[in-house]
Amino acid sequence: SIETNYDYAMAIARWDASGEFSVDEQNKTVSVPGGLSFQSTQAIVKFILKDKEGNAIKAKSLTISGLRFGTVDNICLYHPYNSSIVEEGPLTIKPAAPTSEIYAAIRTMEIYKMLFTLTVIDENDVRYTYEKTDVQFTNGKYYSISVKMKDTRVDLSTLTENYVAKDGDILMGNLNNKIKVSIADGATVTFRNLTIEGERSQFTDEPYNWAGITCKGNATIVLEGNNTAKGFDDVYPGIYVPEGKTLTITGDGSLTASSNGYGAGIGAGNNMACGDIVIEGGTITATGGSGCAGIGAAGSGNCGNITIKGGTVEATGGQASPGIGAGDRARCGNITIENTVDMVTATAGNVAYYSIGLGATSTGCGTITIGDTQYYNGSAYASEDLQNALKASPFIYKPIKMLSTATTADLGKVVCAQGHLHDAKTAVPEGCTAVGILGKVTEKGKGLILALHDAASQKWTTIGGWTETTTYAGTTLKILPDNAARGSLASYTSLGV
Repeated sequence: SIETNYDYAMAIARWDASGEFSVDEQNKTVSVPGGLSFQSTQAIVKFILKDKEGNAIKAKSLTISGLRFGTVDNICLYHPYNSSIVEEGPLTIKPAAPTSEIYAAIRTMEIYKMLFTLTVIDENDVRYTYEKTDVQFTNGKYYSISVKMKDTRVDLSTLTENYVAKDGDILMGNLNNKIKVSIADGATVTFRNLTIEGERSQFTDEPYNWAGITCKGNATIVLEGNNTAKGFDDVYPGIYVPEGKTLTITGDGSLTASSNGYGAGIGAGNNMACGDIVIEGGTITATGGSGCAGIGAAGSGNCGNITIKGGTVEATGGQASPGIGAGDRARCGNITIENTVDMVTATAGNVAYYSIGLGATSTGCGTITIGDTQYYNGSAYASEDLQNALKASPFIYKPIKMLSTATTADLGKVVCAQGHLHDAKTAVPEGCTAVGILGKVTEKGKGLILALHDAASQKWTTIGGWTETTTYAGTTLKILPDNAARGSLASYTSLGV
Protein backbone atom coordinates (compact mmCIF):
# COMPACT_ATOMS: atom_id res chain seq x y z
CA SER A 1 0.00 0.00 0.00
CA ILE A 2 1.03 3.60 -0.43
CA GLU A 3 1.17 4.27 3.28
CA THR A 4 3.75 1.50 3.81
CA ASN A 5 5.88 2.43 0.81
CA TYR A 6 6.08 6.15 0.47
CA ASP A 7 8.71 8.18 2.24
CA TYR A 8 6.64 10.61 4.28
CA ALA A 9 3.49 12.74 4.02
CA MET A 10 2.18 16.10 5.17
CA ALA A 11 -1.42 17.30 5.31
CA ILE A 12 -3.41 20.39 6.29
CA ALA A 13 -6.38 19.82 8.64
CA ARG A 14 -9.39 22.12 8.09
CA TRP A 15 -12.16 22.71 10.69
CA ASP A 16 -15.25 23.52 8.68
CA ALA A 17 -17.83 23.55 11.51
CA SER A 18 -18.79 26.32 13.90
CA GLY A 19 -18.61 26.00 17.67
CA GLU A 20 -15.98 25.28 20.23
CA PHE A 21 -13.71 22.24 20.38
CA SER A 22 -12.73 20.55 23.63
CA VAL A 23 -9.50 18.91 24.73
CA ASP A 24 -9.27 15.82 26.94
CA GLU A 25 -5.69 15.98 28.20
CA GLN A 26 -5.92 12.73 30.15
CA ASN A 27 -6.99 10.68 27.12
CA LYS A 28 -5.11 12.93 24.68
CA THR A 29 -8.14 13.47 22.44
CA VAL A 30 -9.76 16.50 20.80
CA SER A 31 -13.50 16.79 20.10
CA VAL A 32 -14.52 19.05 17.20
CA PRO A 33 -18.14 19.90 16.29
CA GLY A 34 -18.80 18.80 12.76
CA GLY A 35 -15.52 16.92 12.48
CA LEU A 36 -12.38 17.61 10.50
CA SER A 37 -11.56 17.35 6.81
CA PHE A 38 -8.06 16.74 5.52
CA GLN A 39 -6.45 18.05 2.39
CA SER A 40 -3.27 16.46 1.07
CA THR A 41 -0.42 18.89 0.55
CA GLN A 42 1.61 16.51 -1.56
CA ALA A 43 1.44 14.71 -4.86
CA ILE A 44 1.61 10.92 -4.44
CA VAL A 45 3.78 9.50 -7.24
CA LYS A 46 4.32 5.86 -8.11
CA PHE A 47 7.56 5.39 -10.07
CA ILE A 48 7.81 2.25 -12.21
CA LEU A 49 11.53 1.95 -12.95
CA LYS A 50 12.82 0.43 -16.20
CA ASP A 51 16.02 0.49 -18.22
CA LYS A 52 16.08 1.79 -21.78
CA GLU A 53 15.14 -1.66 -23.10
CA GLY A 54 12.08 -1.75 -20.85
CA ASN A 55 13.41 -4.25 -18.32
CA ALA A 56 12.61 -3.70 -14.65
CA ILE A 57 15.28 -2.05 -12.51
CA LYS A 58 15.48 -3.31 -8.93
CA ALA A 59 16.38 -0.11 -7.06
CA LYS A 60 17.92 0.01 -3.61
CA SER A 61 17.79 3.80 -3.60
CA LEU A 62 16.00 6.55 -5.53
CA THR A 63 16.97 10.22 -5.39
CA ILE A 64 14.51 12.83 -6.67
CA SER A 65 15.48 16.38 -7.55
CA GLY A 66 13.39 19.12 -9.12
CA LEU A 67 15.21 22.32 -10.00
CA ARG A 68 13.46 25.63 -10.66
CA PHE A 69 15.34 28.69 -11.93
CA GLY A 70 18.25 26.30 -12.66
CA THR A 71 19.59 26.15 -9.09
CA VAL A 72 16.78 26.07 -6.49
CA ASP A 73 15.38 22.66 -5.62
CA ASN A 74 11.60 22.48 -5.76
CA ILE A 75 11.18 19.33 -3.62
CA CYS A 76 10.00 20.28 -0.13
CA LEU A 77 11.40 17.97 2.55
CA TYR A 78 10.28 19.80 5.68
CA HIS A 79 7.80 22.62 6.28
CA PRO A 80 6.28 22.74 9.78
CA TYR A 81 2.78 24.16 10.20
CA ASN A 82 2.57 27.93 10.71
CA SER A 83 6.29 28.39 10.09
CA SER A 84 8.41 30.03 7.43
CA ILE A 85 11.08 27.33 7.79
CA VAL A 86 11.35 25.34 4.58
CA GLU A 87 13.90 22.62 3.89
CA GLU A 88 14.08 21.67 0.24
CA GLY A 89 15.37 18.63 -1.70
CA PRO A 90 16.74 16.49 -3.08
CA LEU A 91 14.73 13.61 -1.62
CA THR A 92 16.33 10.13 -1.25
CA ILE A 93 14.21 7.03 -0.69
CA LYS A 94 15.72 3.68 0.35
CA PRO A 95 13.17 0.84 0.25
CA ALA A 96 13.46 -2.07 2.68
CA ALA A 97 14.36 -4.36 -0.24
CA PRO A 98 15.29 -3.65 -3.89
CA THR A 99 12.16 -3.00 -5.91
CA SER A 100 11.13 -1.70 -9.33
CA GLU A 101 8.13 0.24 -7.94
CA ILE A 102 8.66 3.07 -5.48
CA TYR A 103 6.03 5.43 -4.06
CA ALA A 104 6.97 8.97 -3.13
CA ALA A 105 5.02 11.74 -1.50
CA ILE A 106 6.32 14.88 -3.20
CA ARG A 107 5.43 18.40 -2.13
CA THR A 108 6.39 21.11 -4.61
CA MET A 109 5.67 24.75 -5.26
CA GLU A 110 3.19 23.82 -7.96
CA ILE A 111 3.20 27.24 -9.60
CA TYR A 112 6.67 26.46 -10.97
CA LYS A 113 7.80 24.15 -13.72
CA MET A 114 10.98 22.27 -12.89
CA LEU A 115 13.83 20.26 -14.32
CA PHE A 116 12.98 16.85 -12.87
CA THR A 117 15.82 14.38 -12.25
CA LEU A 118 15.78 10.82 -10.95
CA THR A 119 18.88 8.88 -9.92
CA VAL A 120 18.67 5.17 -9.12
CA ILE A 121 21.26 2.81 -7.66
CA ASP A 122 20.23 -0.75 -8.44
CA GLU A 123 20.89 -3.96 -6.50
CA ASN A 124 24.19 -4.42 -8.39
CA ASP A 125 25.34 -0.84 -7.66
CA VAL A 126 24.74 0.26 -11.26
CA ARG A 127 23.66 3.88 -11.52
CA TYR A 128 20.74 4.99 -13.74
CA THR A 129 19.52 8.52 -14.46
CA TYR A 130 16.42 10.17 -15.89
CA GLU A 131 15.86 13.84 -16.69
CA LYS A 132 12.82 15.73 -17.98
CA THR A 133 12.16 19.46 -18.34
CA ASP A 134 9.02 21.50 -17.58
CA VAL A 135 7.56 19.02 -15.07
CA GLN A 136 4.69 20.14 -12.78
CA PHE A 137 2.95 18.15 -10.05
CA THR A 138 -0.33 19.19 -8.44
CA ASN A 139 -0.36 18.65 -4.71
CA GLY A 140 -3.15 16.33 -3.62
CA LYS A 141 -3.17 14.30 -6.85
CA TYR A 142 -1.95 10.74 -7.56
CA TYR A 143 0.40 9.91 -10.44
CA SER A 144 1.71 6.63 -11.82
CA ILE A 145 4.76 7.14 -14.01
CA SER A 146 6.72 4.53 -15.99
CA VAL A 147 10.28 5.81 -16.33
CA LYS A 148 12.88 4.48 -18.78
CA MET A 149 16.27 5.36 -17.36
CA LYS A 150 19.75 5.64 -18.82
CA ASP A 151 22.47 3.30 -17.60
CA THR A 152 25.59 5.23 -16.53
CA ARG A 153 27.94 2.42 -17.60
CA VAL A 154 30.03 3.49 -20.59
CA ASP A 155 31.74 0.77 -22.63
CA LEU A 156 34.78 2.43 -24.19
CA SER A 157 34.87 -0.16 -26.98
CA THR A 158 31.64 1.31 -28.37
CA LEU A 159 32.84 4.93 -28.52
CA THR A 160 33.32 6.46 -31.97
CA GLU A 161 33.91 10.09 -30.98
CA ASN A 162 35.45 12.09 -28.13
CA TYR A 163 33.65 11.49 -24.85
CA VAL A 164 33.37 13.58 -21.66
CA ALA A 165 32.49 11.41 -18.66
CA LYS A 166 29.76 12.87 -16.46
CA ASP A 167 29.29 12.61 -12.72
CA GLY A 168 28.34 9.04 -11.85
CA ASP A 169 29.61 7.47 -15.07
CA ILE A 170 31.22 4.02 -14.90
CA LEU A 171 33.93 3.70 -17.54
CA MET A 172 34.75 0.16 -18.59
CA GLY A 173 36.12 -1.89 -21.47
CA ASN A 174 38.93 -1.32 -23.98
CA LEU A 175 39.25 1.91 -25.95
CA ASN A 176 39.71 0.71 -29.52
CA ASN A 177 39.70 4.05 -31.36
CA LYS A 178 42.06 7.03 -31.20
CA ILE A 179 39.64 9.29 -29.38
CA LYS A 180 39.90 11.57 -26.38
CA VAL A 181 38.29 10.55 -23.07
CA SER A 182 37.84 13.34 -20.52
CA ILE A 183 36.22 13.77 -17.10
CA ALA A 184 33.89 16.73 -16.59
CA ASP A 185 34.74 19.36 -13.97
CA GLY A 186 33.46 18.29 -10.56
CA ALA A 187 32.58 14.75 -11.64
CA THR A 188 33.12 11.52 -9.73
CA VAL A 189 33.73 8.69 -12.18
CA THR A 190 34.33 4.98 -11.62
CA PHE A 191 36.99 3.06 -13.55
CA ARG A 192 35.84 -0.56 -13.78
CA ASN A 193 38.31 -2.71 -15.72
CA LEU A 194 39.11 0.13 -18.10
CA THR A 195 41.95 -0.10 -20.64
CA ILE A 196 43.29 2.87 -22.60
CA GLU A 197 46.54 2.08 -24.41
CA GLY A 198 47.34 5.39 -26.12
CA GLU A 199 49.47 5.37 -29.24
CA ARG A 200 52.13 7.81 -30.42
CA SER A 201 51.15 9.85 -33.45
CA GLN A 202 52.78 8.85 -36.71
CA PHE A 203 54.01 11.41 -39.20
CA THR A 204 51.20 10.49 -41.57
CA ASP A 205 48.49 10.85 -38.92
CA GLU A 206 46.69 13.73 -37.33
CA PRO A 207 48.37 14.27 -33.93
CA TYR A 208 46.68 12.59 -30.98
CA ASN A 209 47.30 15.52 -28.65
CA TRP A 210 45.77 14.25 -25.45
CA ALA A 211 46.38 12.19 -22.34
CA GLY A 212 45.00 8.73 -21.71
CA ILE A 213 42.47 10.44 -19.42
CA THR A 214 42.06 14.23 -19.36
CA CYS A 215 40.52 15.86 -16.31
CA LYS A 216 38.75 19.08 -17.31
CA GLY A 217 38.71 20.36 -13.72
CA ASN A 218 38.37 18.87 -10.25
CA ALA A 219 37.73 15.15 -10.53
CA THR A 220 37.45 12.01 -8.43
CA ILE A 221 38.30 8.57 -9.82
CA VAL A 222 36.99 5.49 -7.99
CA LEU A 223 38.95 2.35 -8.85
CA GLU A 224 37.27 -1.01 -9.31
CA GLY A 225 38.99 -4.00 -10.87
CA ASN A 226 42.16 -3.56 -12.97
CA ASN A 227 42.60 -0.37 -14.99
CA THR A 228 45.20 1.00 -17.42
CA ALA A 229 45.63 4.54 -18.76
CA LYS A 230 48.45 5.35 -21.18
CA GLY A 231 48.84 8.74 -22.84
CA PHE A 232 48.53 9.42 -26.55
CA ASP A 233 51.20 11.16 -28.64
CA ASP A 234 54.55 11.32 -26.80
CA VAL A 235 54.30 14.38 -24.54
CA TYR A 236 51.09 13.62 -22.65
CA PRO A 237 50.64 11.79 -19.33
CA GLY A 238 48.56 8.75 -18.56
CA ILE A 239 46.19 10.99 -16.56
CA TYR A 240 46.35 14.77 -16.87
CA VAL A 241 45.39 17.06 -13.99
CA PRO A 242 44.86 20.70 -15.03
CA GLU A 243 46.67 23.49 -13.21
CA GLY A 244 44.82 24.83 -10.18
CA LYS A 245 42.54 21.75 -9.97
CA THR A 246 42.62 18.56 -7.89
CA LEU A 247 42.42 14.91 -8.89
CA THR A 248 41.46 12.48 -6.12
CA ILE A 249 41.95 8.74 -6.64
CA THR A 250 40.22 6.30 -4.33
CA GLY A 251 38.68 2.82 -4.29
CA ASP A 252 39.93 -0.75 -3.93
CA GLY A 253 40.94 -1.48 -7.53
CA SER A 254 44.22 -0.97 -9.35
CA LEU A 255 45.51 1.60 -11.84
CA THR A 256 48.53 1.46 -14.09
CA ALA A 257 49.34 4.87 -15.60
CA SER A 258 52.13 5.82 -18.02
CA SER A 259 53.00 8.08 -20.92
CA ASN A 260 54.22 7.32 -24.42
CA GLY A 261 57.54 9.04 -24.02
CA TYR A 262 57.68 12.44 -22.28
CA GLY A 263 54.83 12.66 -19.81
CA ALA A 264 54.24 11.70 -16.19
CA GLY A 265 52.22 8.63 -15.32
CA ILE A 266 49.81 10.84 -13.33
CA GLY A 267 50.17 14.63 -13.47
CA ALA A 268 51.59 16.72 -16.28
CA GLY A 269 52.89 16.34 -19.79
CA ASN A 270 56.09 17.81 -21.19
CA ASN A 271 56.23 21.62 -20.81
CA MET A 272 52.82 21.62 -19.08
CA ALA A 273 51.61 22.64 -15.63
CA CYS A 274 49.39 20.40 -13.54
CA GLY A 275 47.32 20.69 -10.38
CA ASP A 276 47.12 18.77 -7.12
CA ILE A 277 47.09 14.98 -6.87
CA VAL A 278 45.51 13.14 -3.92
CA ILE A 279 45.62 9.36 -3.61
CA GLU A 280 43.34 7.89 -0.95
CA GLY A 281 43.23 4.23 -1.92
CA GLY A 282 43.78 1.57 -4.52
CA THR A 283 46.90 -0.02 -5.94
CA ILE A 284 48.65 2.55 -8.12
CA THR A 285 51.56 1.92 -10.51
CA ALA A 286 52.74 5.11 -12.23
CA THR A 287 55.70 5.32 -14.62
CA GLY A 288 57.11 8.57 -15.99
CA GLY A 289 58.64 9.06 -19.39
CA SER A 290 62.07 10.54 -20.04
CA GLY A 291 62.56 13.64 -17.85
CA CYS A 292 59.26 13.02 -16.05
CA ALA A 293 58.22 11.87 -12.58
CA GLY A 294 56.00 8.83 -12.20
CA ILE A 295 53.60 11.02 -10.19
CA GLY A 296 53.98 14.77 -10.53
CA ALA A 297 55.66 17.11 -12.98
CA ALA A 298 57.06 16.33 -16.42
CA GLY A 299 60.00 18.04 -18.11
CA SER A 300 59.99 21.85 -18.08
CA GLY A 301 56.66 21.96 -16.26
CA ASN A 302 55.16 22.47 -12.84
CA CYS A 303 53.02 20.39 -10.52
CA GLY A 304 50.89 21.26 -7.51
CA ASN A 305 50.83 19.37 -4.22
CA ILE A 306 51.04 15.57 -4.10
CA THR A 307 49.31 13.88 -1.15
CA ILE A 308 49.18 10.12 -0.62
CA LYS A 309 46.80 9.14 2.17
CA GLY A 310 46.15 5.46 1.52
CA GLY A 311 46.59 2.47 -0.72
CA THR A 312 49.69 0.93 -2.24
CA VAL A 313 51.65 3.19 -4.59
CA GLU A 314 54.60 2.35 -6.82
CA ALA A 315 56.02 5.29 -8.78
CA THR A 316 59.03 5.14 -11.11
CA GLY A 317 60.67 8.19 -12.62
CA GLY A 318 62.10 8.53 -16.08
CA GLN A 319 65.54 9.82 -17.05
CA ALA A 320 66.86 12.34 -14.45
CA SER A 321 63.54 12.30 -12.56
CA PRO A 322 62.22 11.02 -9.23
CA GLY A 323 59.42 8.53 -8.80
CA ILE A 324 57.34 11.21 -7.03
CA GLY A 325 57.94 14.93 -7.44
CA ALA A 326 59.46 17.26 -10.04
CA GLY A 327 60.74 16.12 -13.42
CA ASP A 328 63.74 17.43 -15.33
CA ARG A 329 63.84 21.27 -15.31
CA ALA A 330 60.52 21.21 -13.46
CA ARG A 331 59.05 22.22 -10.12
CA CYS A 332 56.51 20.65 -7.75
CA GLY A 333 54.58 21.68 -4.65
CA ASN A 334 54.45 19.97 -1.27
CA ILE A 335 54.77 16.18 -1.10
CA THR A 336 52.98 14.46 1.79
CA ILE A 337 52.85 10.71 2.43
CA GLU A 338 50.70 9.94 5.47
CA ASN A 339 51.17 7.06 7.86
CA THR A 340 47.79 5.65 6.82
CA VAL A 341 49.16 4.26 3.54
CA ASP A 342 49.77 0.54 3.08
CA MET A 343 53.07 1.06 1.26
CA VAL A 344 54.71 3.61 -1.03
CA THR A 345 57.64 2.68 -3.26
CA ALA A 346 59.41 5.42 -5.25
CA THR A 347 62.22 4.63 -7.69
CA ALA A 348 64.53 7.22 -9.24
CA GLY A 349 65.16 7.26 -12.96
CA ASN A 350 68.61 7.01 -14.51
CA VAL A 351 71.01 9.76 -13.26
CA ALA A 352 68.30 11.16 -10.95
CA TYR A 353 69.51 12.21 -7.50
CA TYR A 354 66.37 11.43 -5.49
CA SER A 355 63.51 8.94 -5.51
CA ILE A 356 61.17 11.54 -3.99
CA GLY A 357 61.36 15.29 -4.54
CA LEU A 358 63.83 16.91 -6.91
CA GLY A 359 64.98 15.71 -10.31
CA ALA A 360 68.56 16.10 -11.54
CA THR A 361 67.93 19.62 -12.83
CA SER A 362 64.63 20.49 -11.11
CA THR A 363 63.99 24.12 -10.28
CA GLY A 364 62.38 23.54 -6.91
CA CYS A 365 60.18 21.50 -4.61
CA GLY A 366 57.96 22.32 -1.65
CA THR A 367 58.08 20.50 1.66
CA ILE A 368 58.51 16.72 1.83
CA THR A 369 56.75 15.07 4.77
CA ILE A 370 56.59 11.30 5.20
CA GLY A 371 54.68 9.94 8.17
CA ASP A 372 55.39 12.23 11.09
CA THR A 373 58.76 13.36 9.77
CA GLN A 374 59.52 16.38 7.63
CA TYR A 375 62.47 15.49 5.41
CA TYR A 376 62.67 18.79 3.51
CA ASN A 377 61.27 22.23 4.37
CA GLY A 378 61.29 23.64 0.85
CA SER A 379 64.84 24.92 0.99
CA ALA A 380 66.90 22.55 3.18
CA TYR A 381 66.89 18.94 4.36
CA ALA A 382 66.23 18.24 8.05
CA SER A 383 69.39 16.13 8.26
CA GLU A 384 71.97 14.44 6.09
CA ASP A 385 70.52 11.04 7.02
CA LEU A 386 67.05 12.04 5.86
CA GLN A 387 68.48 13.51 2.65
CA ASN A 388 70.32 10.26 1.96
CA ALA A 389 67.16 8.29 2.69
CA LEU A 390 65.40 10.07 -0.19
CA LYS A 391 68.31 9.17 -2.46
CA ALA A 392 67.77 5.46 -1.84
CA SER A 393 66.35 3.80 -4.94
CA PRO A 394 63.91 2.38 -4.39
CA PHE A 395 62.70 4.39 -1.41
CA ILE A 396 60.16 2.27 0.47
CA TYR A 397 57.81 3.57 3.12
CA LYS A 398 55.66 1.01 4.91
CA PRO A 399 54.29 2.36 8.17
CA ILE A 400 53.58 0.10 11.08
CA LYS A 401 49.84 -0.30 11.22
CA MET A 402 48.06 -0.18 14.54
CA LEU A 403 45.56 -2.72 15.77
CA SER A 404 43.14 0.10 16.56
CA THR A 405 42.79 0.82 12.83
CA ALA A 406 42.52 -2.81 11.67
CA THR A 407 40.17 -3.65 8.83
CA THR A 408 39.27 -6.93 7.13
CA ALA A 409 42.34 -6.50 4.92
CA ASP A 410 44.48 -7.14 8.03
CA LEU A 411 43.10 -10.58 8.84
CA GLY A 412 45.87 -13.04 9.64
CA LYS A 413 48.41 -10.46 10.74
CA VAL A 414 50.42 -10.87 13.91
CA VAL A 415 49.64 -8.51 16.78
CA CYS A 416 52.44 -7.45 19.11
CA ALA A 417 52.28 -6.18 22.67
CA GLN A 418 52.75 -2.60 21.42
CA GLY A 419 49.50 -2.85 19.44
CA HIS A 420 51.28 -3.08 16.05
CA LEU A 421 50.21 -5.32 13.19
CA HIS A 422 52.91 -7.33 11.39
CA ASP A 423 52.65 -9.54 8.31
CA ALA A 424 52.33 -13.15 9.39
CA LYS A 425 55.22 -14.33 7.22
CA THR A 426 57.72 -11.78 8.49
CA ALA A 427 59.62 -11.95 11.71
CA VAL A 428 58.30 -9.69 14.41
CA PRO A 429 61.03 -7.02 14.78
CA GLU A 430 63.22 -6.64 17.81
CA GLY A 431 61.45 -4.78 20.57
CA CYS A 432 58.04 -6.22 19.70
CA THR A 433 56.56 -9.24 21.46
CA ALA A 434 54.00 -11.20 19.48
CA VAL A 435 50.83 -11.80 21.48
CA GLY A 436 48.20 -12.85 18.97
CA ILE A 437 46.90 -13.27 15.46
CA LEU A 438 44.07 -11.13 14.15
CA GLY A 439 41.37 -13.65 13.38
CA LYS A 440 38.32 -11.50 12.70
CA VAL A 441 37.34 -7.86 12.30
CA THR A 442 33.73 -7.01 12.99
CA GLU A 443 34.20 -3.33 12.30
CA LYS A 444 37.13 -0.95 12.12
CA GLY A 445 39.26 -1.37 15.19
CA LYS A 446 37.19 -4.22 16.66
CA GLY A 447 37.95 -7.89 16.26
CA LEU A 448 38.88 -11.33 17.51
CA ILE A 449 42.44 -12.15 18.53
CA LEU A 450 43.85 -15.63 19.03
CA ALA A 451 46.38 -15.89 21.87
CA LEU A 452 49.83 -17.25 20.95
CA HIS A 453 51.58 -20.19 22.50
CA ASP A 454 54.50 -19.02 24.65
CA ALA A 455 57.53 -20.95 23.41
CA ALA A 456 59.51 -20.48 26.63
CA SER A 457 56.90 -21.61 29.14
CA GLN A 458 54.99 -23.92 26.78
CA LYS A 459 51.78 -22.39 28.10
CA TRP A 460 48.89 -20.47 26.67
CA THR A 461 48.73 -17.29 28.68
CA THR A 462 46.76 -14.09 28.67
CA ILE A 463 48.63 -10.82 28.41
CA GLY A 464 48.40 -8.00 30.94
CA GLY A 465 45.46 -9.48 32.82
CA TRP A 466 43.26 -10.01 29.78
CA THR A 467 40.02 -11.80 30.39
CA GLU A 468 37.79 -13.35 27.77
CA THR A 469 36.78 -9.91 26.54
CA THR A 470 38.88 -6.83 27.09
CA THR A 471 40.10 -3.58 25.58
CA TYR A 472 43.70 -3.44 24.51
CA ALA A 473 45.59 -0.85 22.45
CA GLY A 474 42.33 1.00 21.80
CA THR A 475 40.67 -2.15 20.46
CA THR A 476 37.99 -4.49 21.73
CA LEU A 477 39.45 -8.00 21.70
CA LYS A 478 38.35 -11.48 22.59
CA ILE A 479 40.73 -14.29 23.52
CA LEU A 480 39.68 -17.84 22.86
CA PRO A 481 39.26 -19.98 26.01
CA ASP A 482 41.95 -22.53 26.86
CA ASN A 483 40.06 -25.44 25.35
CA ALA A 484 39.74 -23.75 21.95
CA ALA A 485 41.75 -24.90 18.94
CA ARG A 486 44.98 -22.97 18.66
CA GLY A 487 48.33 -23.08 16.94
CA SER A 488 51.73 -21.57 17.56
CA LEU A 489 53.10 -18.65 15.58
CA ALA A 490 55.45 -21.03 13.79
CA SER A 491 52.71 -23.44 12.79
CA TYR A 492 50.42 -20.58 11.80
CA THR A 493 53.10 -19.05 9.56
CA SER A 494 53.65 -22.41 7.89
CA LEU A 495 50.06 -22.36 6.70
CA GLY A 496 51.11 -19.72 4.16
CA VAL A 497 48.45 -17.25 5.26
